[in-house]
Amino acid sequence: LVQIDIYTPENTGTARARELADDAAAIFRDKRIDDMLFRQSDITNGAPPPDGYFRLTVTVPFQRDEIF
Repeated sequence: LVQIDIYTPENTGTARARELADDAAAIFRDKRIDDMLFRQSDITNGAPPPDGYFRLTVTVPFQRDEIF
């Protein structure tokens, strides 16, 4: 699982955080790197952010194929 936390200043709206989260998710969307295949990402509010910030969390599951 890949996790990316996006922080933006509190009280500035959520549009920029959503844009950054969407951009991060797009990097991994159905991407194959060597023997790893990244799956559909999920964007959530995640854990409470530190004071003064808004946070979105991008999680990207992946599978790794290995042949013995």
